[in-house]
Amino acid sequence: MTLREFFDYLSQNPVIVMAFFLGIPFTALLAGFFGKGEGHLTPWKYLYSALIYFVCVPGIFAAALAVYLFLFERAAIFST
Repeated sequence: MTLREFFDYLSQNPVIVMAFFLGIPFTALLAGFFGKGEGHLTPWKYLYSALIYFVCVPGIFAAALAVYLFLFERAAIFST
């Protein structure tokens, strides 16, 4: 599967993207509710670090893709 096919698949199935980006704040809300000051303990540390990665990795990927398209492909960023 190429990157273009992956983006086409996600554009045809927006429920997956919505579930991903709505699931992260919902999970953080539930973790804050059930954790109640135990965020420094081992299971909660792993959950919080996973949530941070789930938020940051798509943003870093989007920024890297935009730089790649702008510098190497000489394509307009907003046309893709």
